[in-house]
Amino acid sequence: MCWRRYDDPGQLAGPPAAGAVAGALRAGPQDAAIRKRARTLDGHDTDPLHGLVAPDPAYDVAWPYGIDRAVGGLHDAPNPGELLCVALAACHDASMRMVADLLGIHLLDLKVEVTTTWTCAAPSASTAASRSASSR
Repeated sequence: MCWRRYDDPGQLAGPPAAGAVAGALRAGPQDAAIRKRARTLDGHDTDPLHGLVAPDPAYDVAWPYGIDRAVGGLHDAPNPGELLCVALAACHDASMRMVADLLGIHLLDLKVEVTTTWTCAAPSASTAASRSASSR
């Protein structure tokens, strides 16, 4: 499962009031520290071009990844750079939705697109020479 739909309004408590959050953080700022984690999963040990990544086990989800053709992969699954863009898009989208909600703004539409350019260039002769000299 890649996402969950909450059809039962009782499943969600609703967003906390901004004042309550601010008060709680003033009382215990250490509570603002939230540990996030992700991990790779077993099962693709013999395939150097594919794998699975997962967030905290509590979510019971995993996402496949593949390697970009620019570095020898098949580009048949999201590559780590694309997964990074996905994370940034989700963060930006969630931030804008939360701020809009706190300000009482009803969003009619919101789309976030994150793009990046990866350059896979061969090292220049001077870079190769300096690496060679520093490794001696």
